[in-house]
Amino acid sequence: MLRDAFVAGLVMGDVGGRRLRGLMAGLFVIALVFALKLAAPLLVPVVVAVLFGTLLLVPTRWLASRGLPYAWGAAVTVFGTWLVVLGLVAVLAMPARDWVAQAPDAAVKVQHRLRELARPFRVLQRTAERVEAVATGTDKQAPTVNVAQRSLLQRATGRTLSVASAALTVMFLSYFLVASAPKLRRKMAAIAGRERQERVEQVLDEMAQQLSNYLVLSTLVGAGVGLLTWGLLAAVGMPNAGLWGAVAAVLNYIPYLGAVVSLALIAAAALVAFDTLGPVLVVTGGFFALNIIEGNLITPMVLGRKVPLSPVSIFVGLLFWGWLWGVVGALLAVPLTVAVKIICDHVHGLEPVGVLLDN
Repeated sequence: MLRDAFVAGLVMGDVGGRRLRGLMAGLFVIALVFALKLAAPLLVPVVVAVLFGTLLLVPTRWLASRGLPYAWGAAVTVFGTWLVVLGLVAVLAMPARDWVAQAPDAAVKVQHRLRELARPFRVLQRTAERVEAVATGTDKQAPTVNVAQRSLLQRATGRTLSVASAALTVMFLSYFLVASAPKLRRKMAAIAGRERQERVEQVLDEMAQQLSNYLVLSTLVGAGVGLLTWGLLAAVGMPNAGLWGAVAAVLNYIPYLGAVVSLALIAAAALVAFDTLGPVLVVTGGFFALNIIEGNLITPMVLGRKVPLSPVSIFVGLLFWGWLWGVVGALLAVPLTVAVKIICDHVHGLEPVGVLLDN
């Protein structure tokens, strides 16, 4: 009888211990999530630099295999890539600035165009007119447009220095990470100890390979979407075709939602640019068809076997990282979720999470 009581006590103690460990793990996850959100201004440039450096590891190693010293190869790939990016930004800066300056007037024009398109629907038209009368009164909202324009320009100007500072941080940090990648790998393996050294190196190799494959292929697909968008808009005669091609290329990194946002922005720009409905339908229909082909044929064929994530995990990761770090988190959602999945695959106790994320 004493033995049964002792065994029962051990069982209850073990159950209580598991519950306590589970509770502590849950509290740790909650604390980690809020720490990541609170430290976003510090962590986002670091994460971007790590991913950018991972993208450039392959060409740096290729240059090193051709006899160029590793540090020089890192300088060529990192700063060369940044020169190309800054060149594109310089080319697109003027049309982007003009569009930002004209955004309030463009929004008003889009509203008028949509109201004209909705004219056959008399009920909707009358409702829109009543809402407009209540909102604007007898004055034709000129003061509202001016205030909105000043506010938009002030916000765009006020963020220039912070964006430039973040870009410099990412540029130099990515160079140091790429240049010291072999040493960092050896140090991390040494910290883990001899018993875990091989496993740590395996995790680092797999993470670098998976992230590099995704980033390279996703960049190529996004560049293709941007070039085709540019060509389509230029063929129709739409102003700032290069700007909207670049917007489509960047937003293509965001799964699911990126194409929707690009379509909405390009459709709004087309409504402003053209006086007739035909070119607007060509632009929106052509871009919609391009995204259907890209999303259902090109991306699954190119990235289907390179991204070890299910569609559900990609969508949940998009929601989570977007909530955590905003637009930047949405852009980085897939590579960050891939990194989490690889870590879970190699950490004891987290394997079920990796299985849930797997495709």
